[in-house]
Amino acid sequence: MSALRRNVSALPHGFAPLEGDYTIDAGLHALRDLSPDYILFTPLPAGRDPAGYQRGYAEAVGRIAHQGVFDCVKAAVMVSSTRVYAEQQGVWVDESAELTKTDDAALAIIEAEKRFLAVTPNQRGVVLRASGIYGSALNNPNMGMLLQRVSRGERAADPTRMGNRIHRDDLARAITFAFERSTSNAALNGIYNCSDSEPAPIGEVETWLAQQLDLAVSQRDSTKASISVRGNRRVANQRLLATGFKLTYPTYRDGYAEALSGIPRPLSDVACRGSDA
Repeated sequence: MSALRRNVSALPHGFAPLEGDYTIDAGLHALRDLSPDYILFTPLPAGRDPAGYQRGYAEAVGRIAHQGVFDCVKAAVMVSSTRVYAEQQGVWVDESAELTKTDDAALAIIEAEKRFLAVTPNQRGVVLRASGIYGSALNNPNMGMLLQRVSRGERAADPTRMGNRIHRDDLARAITFAFERSTSNAALNGIYNCSDSEPAPIGEVETWLAQQLDLAVSQRDSTKASISVRGNRRVANQRLLATGFKLTYPTYRDGYAEALSGIPRPLSDVACRGSDA
């Protein structure tokens, strides 16, 4: 397997590295010359402003397609985000739910999804809209904002806001599942929510994590109270599960219990450490 990335030193072992940048065409010719059968596209914004999302998502798909990378693929998977939904009142959303018209960054993601599905031959394109990815252990730099916040004894600005998660291993398994099914009569195509089966209020998850870590969670993080782009919704995963895919971690308790199982106590030294999350 080959992988294109700006920083190839960060690639896991087992990949043939291709140094490149899909936001400026750099290295894409090498990817095209491989005539790939399968493509996994995991985009990131080129910057945190709307222009950065446009370059990292919508424009990136166009650049890759223009280079002919998609011409021979048998299947392609894009990892997207549930940020695209408009819902702000905490109700359930499935893949047919209304999309945002006000979040410029999400609009770039939506455009990227459309372009991705349009350029994948024979309707073999799959978009997985992932909710909040978690699964790294405490002390891991990638452990996630929620776990970082709880470890500092802080609460979210609005503990009643509904949160949605997908364990990183379940997301990886969903990607693999989509590729494995691509050569069968039960091939996946189109858009699927990739989220666990138990959306829950952020405050409930914080309280449960604090109990597992023997920590008090009392401080309200009021500095982010005005941020609304995170949304407030329950993400339905029935379309993905109807394909036969099964979650290893169907609830946040299942996933976080494993992530925390190897953590020694007491955790006072961890709780006192800061973070820029």
